[in-house]
Amino acid sequence: MTAKQRPIANLLVTIAGVQYVLGTLRFNAGELSYFFTYPKNSPDNQLYYETGESTPQLEHITWHDERIHIKRKDNVAIEVIDYAGPLLITPPVLTPLYVESLYFNIDEEPCLRRADEFTPWKGSVSQEILSIDRSTGFSLILLLAPSKETTSKVLMRLQFQDPIRQFPFTLHLADVCDSKHRPGRLQVWNDWDIIVITTPFVQKTLSPIPPSLGSCRLPNYRNIPAALTDLVCQANGIPKRP
Repeated sequence: MTAKQRPIANLLVTIAGVQYVLGTLRFNAGELSYFFTYPKNSPDNQLYYETGESTPQLEHITWHDERIHIKRKDNVAIEVIDYAGPLLITPPVLTPLYVESLYFNIDEEPCLRRADEFTPWKGSVSQEILSIDRSTGFSLILLLAPSKETTSKVLMRLQFQDPIRQFPFTLHLADVCDSKHRPGRLQVWNDWDIIVITTPFVQKTLSPIPPSLGSCRLPNYRNIPAALTDLVCQANGIPKRP
């Protein structure tokens, strides 16, 4: 795919034989958007757990040159993060973009739209990124990667540099994968790809998620180094530092 084709990719997951749409990636020239999905009969408003407010559903996150924004379905931007420079820098550098965790009980339906109730955008393609029999939750990881670097090298290499926050960190991402949760790859721009990883580990929260919330999801576009470190530490049985 190329940016001129305005590629749109629906990310599918199958759990206990039921297929869901996790989200939709849309690529424009030099920018990337991730659109959320919700169950067909979910309420228009949702609990924003950080503030306790009931607000319209989140619609999308977009990574532009020099900023990231997240918007609700009422077109209100709830947060804008500024950073220096373009998203696609020269030369290309491996850049962790996003971690999202989904939490649900093993017999509970996740807070996602069923694929047979989803209407895709015209010209979009669909790609299954996960198929499992049972689950109590999982995480999605999106990495912006140089096209010349193989997926295996990305997973095995130790040094990452996040140009958005200028935060170098060392991780072994292969540890968060298993035989069911495997990485995939989308070729989008010249010299750049998106690596899509799923993992059975979910981000640890400062306080337990109340069972009354039921199935929920935690998008993280603010502090990706900390989120990835958390997942890798869990995979290796390393206690999280206070």
